[in-house]
Amino acid sequence: MLGYGRLALEQSISHATKRVQFGRSISQFQAIQHILANMGTELYAARSMMFDTAHKNDQKCDIRMEASMCKLLCSETAFRAVDNAVQVHGGVGLMKGSAVEFLFRVLRMYRILTGTSEIQRNTIAKSMLKNAQATNLES
Repeated sequence: MLGYGRLALEQSISHATKRVQFGRSISQFQAIQHILANMGTELYAARSMMFDTAHKNDQKCDIRMEASMCKLLCSETAFRAVDNAVQVHGGVGLMKGSAVEFLFRVLRMYRILTGTSEIQRNTIAKSMLKNAQATNLES
């Protein structure tokens, strides 16, 4: 999912540097720059979370809660990135056959497969509450 999100960012950067409006590249408009900056920042944060969870898994830690957190954050972040890519691309981003349109459809599907965001939130909350109860019993 994050790879698709990264591709959406790369497609947006490429399009923004090539698309000209009002005599200049749209990449020079602050609104577009902020969209790109947010996309990059959110993807970096989600990727960092994923790598931290992978490291915990390598250390043989129980990562059930963290894995659900990663699924939730990564799927929603990647979809937000591609949604912003559609915004940067404008009407071209919605045209059937464009890379961004394909990414939009794929990432929307991934938010449902392997557990919806709501199911991931249920799993996370149950783990958090279970951990809190265990801590209270030990005290």
